[in-house]
Amino acid sequence: MSRALPRLVVTVLLLAGCASSSDGASTTSTAPGSTTTTLGETGSIEIGPADRPATLVAPDEVTGPAPLLLLLHGYSASSAIQDGYLGVTEQAASRGLYVLMPDGTPEAGSGKLYWDASPACCNFGGTPVDDVGYLSGLIDEAIAERPIDPDRVYVLGHSNGGFMAYRLACERAEQIAAIAALAGADQTEPDECVPSEPVSVLHLHGTDDAVIRYDGGVTRAPYPGALETVSRWASRDGCDDAATTVAPIDLDSGIDGSETTVTVHEGCDGAAAVQLDTIEGGTHVPELPHEVVGTEVLDWLLAQSR
Repeated sequence: MSRALPRLVVTVLLLAGCASSSDGASTTSTAPGSTTTTLGETGSIEIGPADRPATLVAPDEVTGPAPLLLLLHGYSASSAIQDGYLGVTEQAASRGLYVLMPDGTPEAGSGKLYWDASPACCNFGGTPVDDVGYLSGLIDEAIAERPIDPDRVYVLGHSNGGFMAYRLACERAEQIAAIAALAGADQTEPDECVPSEPVSVLHLHGTDDAVIRYDGGVTRAPYPGALETVSRWASRDGCDDAATTVAPIDLDSGIDGSETTVTVHEGCDGAAAVQLDTIEGGTHVPELPHEVVGTEVLDWLLAQSR
């Protein structure tokens, strides 16, 4: 299969890694939010603080307590750009899945949006920003406003958004059933993350990623590679140390064949799941057809529950 990514989307997302910056960032307000627009349970609403709203997109049909996905963009991107790349709301519509789409904080000077996710990525100005509190509050508000199952809350993040997904799993495990991180990484030091309960993890990473490297690297601070990130989470979730390789899959339409090696850790606590999808030859912005995001990422997340 093939699907060319729009040139603008590719250009912006290639900036979504954590290249160093000397600019600071403005402090984020986390004042209580309020719903400003309501279109019914199957419409979209705006939630969150007045100075930093987020969009909650409903699926085509809601038949009962529904799952929720928090979509986190990469550095310098936005929720709309991230959704255009991955097709999350398109794929979520028929899956009964709500999608929560917030934006990060603008950097002072450049205006680039970022998440304060880890020492490595991407609050380069070091300005105090409580993104954990902001995003946790959005999840609580979404659950209060719509028929959402609190045991089926998921996070999907790319690059800086992937780093943020891991931080949320570390600090808000009681809220989150599972995360999927594309080209992200865990905290700099293993002991910086002590989740209160198991969180399922799907990590997707290209071996030719020159922005957030598959084997780890250093931006503002060091970050672990894909194998170490997944190994840490297998340990935190009480999984077997040894990973099992299963049948390869075709994630990246720009690479011929089934280029993605899939390894899973079994025997995890609380029915948690930990999986690494290694995209052989994949870059920082792999060509992921929307339907593949649906079947290989969203469906994986939807199979998990707290």
